[in-house]
Amino acid sequence: MMDGMSLGHALVLAPLLVGGAVAAQVHAQEQEQEESAQLWGNVVLDFPKGDRFLLELDAQPKVQYAGADTWRNLDVTSVVEYYPNRWLDLVGEASFGKTQQSNNVSSVELTPKLGVRFHFLSNLRTMLERHPLGRVAVSDLVRFEYRNFWYSDGGSSHETRFRNRIAIKVALNHAKLSRDNTLYWMADFEFFAPLSEDVPERFATKRRTRTGLGFRRSDRWRFEVLYIRDGVRDTLDEKFDTAVNVVNVKLKIIL
Repeated sequence: MMDGMSLGHALVLAPLLVGGAVAAQVHAQEQEQEESAQLWGNVVLDFPKGDRFLLELDAQPKVQYAGADTWRNLDVTSVVEYYPNRWLDLVGEASFGKTQQSNNVSSVELTPKLGVRFHFLSNLRTMLERHPLGRVAVSDLVRFEYRNFWYSDGGSSHETRFRNRIAIKVALNHAKLSRDNTLYWMADFEFFAPLSEDVPERFATKRRTRTGLGFRRSDRWRFEVLYIRDGVRDTLDEKFDTAVNVVNVKLKIIL
């Protein structure tokens, strides 16, 4: 029978192996694709309001510095989250963005989003309290968004899009993710499905894989460095002919 230590090692190694296999498969499929490179940053301010509500402000500058086209962007997103129980979060977001492209075309984006986040292991822990799983967190964030773009040449476009992101987070040096000075590994896969006509500006992303490391210094702040790979295409009828490689540095402060 597998002992506690072996089980803990399995919980850590299994998602690493699965994530590596998925990333290798996606990379093999995209070797013939056009590549581009981007840098993203995030400064996230969280304002908890008791045990049930959270307000968040996320400022995210982005730049594409290599590829067929270059651009720079700043997105600011406000978030409201409500926690009715341990396994379900209700999420509302509103994003405002400004993009300047190398072809002298600029755009403004306004995107409201509504979603639900499911915490699978939190639900299991509620039912099986004798087997706490504080080292591992698994969640599924389902969102619908309505993207609105206005362009400097006078045009506009509007799109409804479905997004589904499955994520895993594993504490590496402590038994629980909630401990101070915890180093953790995280990975997720998100699928984007347009429910209306695609928005051509900056492509319509259809799949995204993220993986990286984070450090929870205390209950007040944490830091993450992620590698992101996007497979993108202009329309549903085309193949994923462009791949985007992103380095994302994120700082979160809880006030």
